Amino acid sequence: MGHSKRSQSVAKGSAYFTVKGKDGQQKQLKPEEIDIQQKIVMADKAIRICLPKLPDGINKAPIYYGISLGARFLIDTNNHGLDVALKNTSKRVVKEVVISEIVESTWDTLEEQVTERGVGRPLMGYAEGAYKSTMTRILNEGADAL
Repeated sequence: MGHSKRSQSVAKGSAYFTVKGKDGQQKQLKPEEIDIQQKIVMADKAIRICLPKLPDGINKAPIYYGISLGARFLIDTNNHGLDVALKNTSKRVVKEVVISEIVESTWDTLEEQVTERGVGRPLMGYAEGAYKSTMTRILNEGADAL
């Protein structure tokens, strides 16, 4: 299941892949004949080959995250259906991206207002930790309720 190679049939003009099956035998299959797990292994292999070739910078993490999220969505769709996959993917995005952005931006706004009023700086570190952990917990529980 781990090895695949894409080939082009000259006679028919259609693409096929050489895939190693669970029994270790190589088979030539059209894309629609390959099961979802094999496709994910192929995509993962492509990512591992291509991602290191990208220049270092801010683009690598979002590319990898998007591809891995897409792969998880495909697995969920295949195993549980589209409705469950959409629900699980939205929970992942909310928990992994949205909640942290909400907490950070609301803290920044709160900190600006507190600083303008001249409230003592020494307590801000404790307040920040308490605020962020509490808000993250509340929002995560809300996401779980979806």
